[in-house]
Amino acid sequence: MISDPSGSSFVSLLMLRIFYKKCVLLQIAVVKFAI
Repeated sequence: MISDPSGSSFVSLLMLRIFYKKCVLLQIAVVKFAI
């Protein structure tokens, strides 16, 4: 299961999307506090 390239790439892509969303939310929070 770990040797499945499509599965691992899907998981990494999902993690990347979650990380990106967190970064965007963090930037929005920083901008709101800055104003």
